[in-house]
Amino acid sequence: MERLSTGKRINGASDDAAGVAIASRLTSEIKGTNQAIRNAMDGQALIDTAEGAHQEIETILQRMRELAVQASNDTNDSTDRANLQLELDALTSEINRISSVTSWAGQALMSGTGGNNGNGTFKMQVGSQNSANDMITATINSMSAASLGVGSGNAIASATAASISKVGGSVIQASGVAVSGDSMTFTINGESVELEVSAVASNGNMTYAGTRTHADGTTSAATGGTITAANGGATVEGVAAAIAHIINTDMEADDASGGHNGILATAASDGSVTITQSLAISAATVDNSGAAAKAGTYDADTKTLTFSAANIHSGGTATAGTAATDAIDDASVFKFDVNGETITYTTAVADEHGMTIEGTVNGLQAAFDANVDNLGVSATVSHVSGGIKVVFAESVTLGALSTTNAGATDSLDLTSSSTAVQAISALDTAIQSVNSQRASLGAISNRLDSTVSNLTNISNNLAAGRGRIEDADFAAETTSLAKSQILQQASTAMLAQANASKQNVLSLLQG
Repeated sequence: MERLSTGKRINGASDDAAGVAIASRLTSEIKGTNQAIRNAMDGQALIDTAEGAHQEIETILQRMRELAVQASNDTNDSTDRANLQLELDALTSEINRISSVTSWAGQALMSGTGGNNGNGTFKMQVGSQNSANDMITATINSMSAASLGVGSGNAIASATAASISKVGGSVIQASGVAVSGDSMTFTINGESVELEVSAVASNGNMTYAGTRTHADGTTSAATGGTITAANGGATVEGVAAAIAHIINTDMEADDASGGHNGILATAASDGSVTITQSLAISAATVDNSGAAAKAGTYDADTKTLTFSAANIHSGGTATAGTAATDAIDDASVFKFDVNGETITYTTAVADEHGMTIEGTVNGLQAAFDANVDNLGVSATVSHVSGGIKVVFAESVTLGALSTTNAGATDSLDLTSSSTAVQAISALDTAIQSVNSQRASLGAISNRLDSTVSNLTNISNNLAAGRGRIEDADFAAETTSLAKSQILQQASTAMLAQANASKQNVLSLLQG
């Protein structure tokens, strides 16, 4: 009777312990799937709203292009073109208005700032679980006039804008496609370099410039150039080539102060730039008070330069604490080259380091440390039984990397035939951008259609499966109830008959 009154086969955990757990899990999936269906339908509504705005913006752009074509014709005088410019400016303002006010449930759609992360990316939960497959992402780029390149202002970076990131400790990775105004900054061994994309020509060539900030805070212009389309242009390959060119031209070569850093960069077609630090030691000599220079020895395997005891003094034993005349001569010149830059230290009685072995060690160390141009190369000077030893080490420290995307754009100008022709090209690019965005969102909308159909099928089958576990079988339960009632009635009748038969026996005995 309980099962028939509730419609449930399982009315408590004691009815079917395992069944309760399974039914509960199925209920979670069913409710989650039903909500995912509503999420997908909300996502479609959001995309449909954006589609309507995109369609209107494209209509405006088509009219603007028509005006540009008209203004290109020299049958128009300055007054005619001024009137055409008025309409163009009004249409530009309307694009900006549509871009700023179009929203769905409070979410800005066309400004490039919507979504949870404020970057125009909308994530739609279309599954009952928390895996990546339960999420569909739609990116809606800014549709302002500046972003489309047809109005003044700072264009907002699209999802494909150029950027750089750090891979491991010594690799710069470029991604996206550079546009005029993109700026990328990277720091190597304490020196910062900013690469700015000056222009991207219609033929694909990318022109760039650079600024180098030295470790001491001073700045200088880094060598820019042009990467042709054949060599990558504005693609990741071209950006990597530009980064490598600046490093190899301005950081590896001699700088204004005569330094030579030995920083080397190798660019690959996948946009990666591998940074290495070279170490070349040469011209190691010591000249004792004008005597013939005696060579130091350099072991490339251990990266160790040694000035032997026999070469660093003219008489006596070179030991610590001895008198100056028995150690290192006055005006002894120690010299060696590191990556093409000469390090020199000259002993002197009046020098704070003195002319003992320890004093010379300290003097050589100070002379090296003062040479800030040898970034990425360190040296440790010490006194050993064989004389003076200098141990070198090289390293690449790739510091902070940052990207600033997209520079300013200018308003379209229809006041002359030449500028009107340029406006046609800009409008063609803008229309293509809108069409690409519409195609992307249309594909996602179609995907959501399939998602809703599949989720509906899943929900229906989950509900059927849960019903088979916890729902009562009314036919079986009704039959069982009828059987129980018949048996109960029959047993009652039989008991009554039994009692009646006993009464008959008693009546005979009484008679």
